[in-house]
Amino acid sequence: MTRSFLRAWLPWATMAVIVVTVLVLGAGRGGTRSNKDRIDAIAASVRCPECRSETVRDSSAPAALNLRDFIATEVGKGTSDADVRAAIESRFPGTSLVPPSTGVGALVWIVPIVATVVAGGALVFAFRRWSRQAASTAGPSEDDRALVAAALEHAGDEP
Repeated sequence: MTRSFLRAWLPWATMAVIVVTVLVLGAGRGGTRSNKDRIDAIAASVRCPECRSETVRDSSAPAALNLRDFIATEVGKGTSDADVRAAIESRFPGTSLVPPSTGVGALVWIVPIVATVVAGGALVFAFRRWSRQAASTAGPSEDDRALVAAALEHAGDEP
């Protein structure tokens, strides 16, 4: 393989390795969760209605304890995580720490993805520009050649 081929494809290969690694790690987090894991995850995604600075999972306020009991009861019944969160949000508006995936709240999910894609595109553009500049400046310029030729001419004149 030539050096220019490696230089051209190295950023793409690096990006592919990163994407595959992220996908593998993300896919490995699936699977079935225990009820305790579900209760903890739901409680961690709801803000305590009394203290406002802690999640239901971390707070020891009476309202947080009641909500943890409510979450455990609903999970025990087989209610989905989204339905449990929706029930809590309807009783205590503004306590959800998970942004909605529709409407204006969808921007919280979309903006980081768009920013990542734009940043990746900018990197590709920059790498291509740098490689073109490096290729165009790889050899001596005409001024350099003329300077060397003049120096060689004068070197032969002197004893």
